[in-house]
Amino acid sequence: MAALPRLPVTILRGFSGSGHTALPKRIGTAGAFVFRSERPLDGSQFEALVAAMVQVYGQDLLRYKGVLHLADTPNRVVFQGVDMVMGAEIGRPCAQGERRESALVFIGRKLPQDVFLQGLEPCFVAAQ
Repeated sequence: MAALPRLPVTILRGFSGSGHTALPKRIGTAGAFVFRSERPLDGSQFEALVAAMVQVYGQDLLRYKGVLHLADTPNRVVFQGVDMVMGAEIGRPCAQGERRESALVFIGRKLPQDVFLQGLEPCFVAAQ
């Protein structure tokens, strides 16, 4: 992967919420939420968003992981991180007819779920 750019949090814009699921859960002083969507993600936009989130919320991000549906690859992409260290690797190819979906889990202390969800919206590839 290319070096991650440092981006301002101003990339966080409106979130329509259509076609997405976000489920919150509290675990002691930490919280977690799961995000799912069948809309394909732009890999560069997603990487930039996560880099910005890690810069801003890295001390409170305990763990984050998921499987990504990226628009530019027929494979699943496995994404994971701990604190301020993250990475991704190409997973197995998606089987013909398999439902493609991104599923992400964020675990941390006082994470602003609404900010994360708003930040994800510009990462989706526009429907054609």
